[in-house]
Amino acid sequence: MLLLTSVTALTLSAATFGLVTLDAAQEPDVASNVVTQGELPVAQVPLLRELPLRDLRKLNFPRPTTRPTPGR
Repeated sequence: MLLLTSVTALTLSAATFGLVTLDAAQEPDVASNVVTQGELPVAQVPLLRELPLRDLRKLNFPRPTTRPTPGR
C-alpha cells in the first residue's frame, strides 16, 4: 500500500510541475451548461415534474451568485 501511495504522489507531483504530461483524452467530459436565462421556479422544471420522487436520489441547486457591494 505504501508503494502505491508513493507512486501516486510522485506521478501527481511530476504532473503538477510539468515534468510529465498526462493524457487529457482520458479525462471525462464535464456535463455542465451555463444558462443565461432568468431563474426558473422548481415547479416549472420539466425533468423534475416528470421524475417520480422515489427515483430521485440527490438534487443539487447552484448557489446564487453574489454581487460585490460597493465600498468593499
